[in-house]
Amino acid sequence: MQEVHRGDQLAVLANSVPGSMLLYLRRAYRTAVHQGQQALGVRALSCDVGSFAELDRVEQRLRALGAFMDRKIIDGVERFEAVHGLDPDRLPLAFVAQQPGRTMTSADYEEVWNRLYSLDA
Repeated sequence: MQEVHRGDQLAVLANSVPGSMLLYLRRAYRTAVHQGQQALGVRALSCDVGSFAELDRVEQRLRALGAFMDRKIIDGVERFEAVHGLDPDRLPLAFVAQQPGRTMTSADYEEVWNRLYSLDA
């Protein structure tokens, strides 16, 4: 995995394979005790599902499980969309798709993270 984003006390690692998952790491002090969203451990899961049709299937499944939060269309030079949900432990999930033939860039993923996780501070 390679670092694709670094912020204040946060790093995001990704595999170079398209559609791979991302690993979010947050700095934690040895004496830190946090509850809920601030708990130590996995912070979020994000992956590229490859197509809008697959993103539709993911959204339907999340809705069926009562885990769907929202779907965002992120316009730019080329459009991409993200479905936001929660896993059974209520940790954030983001599934992303883009126009055919397009590959997500680090800036695209950062836009998704900023929109979906801006309140996770």
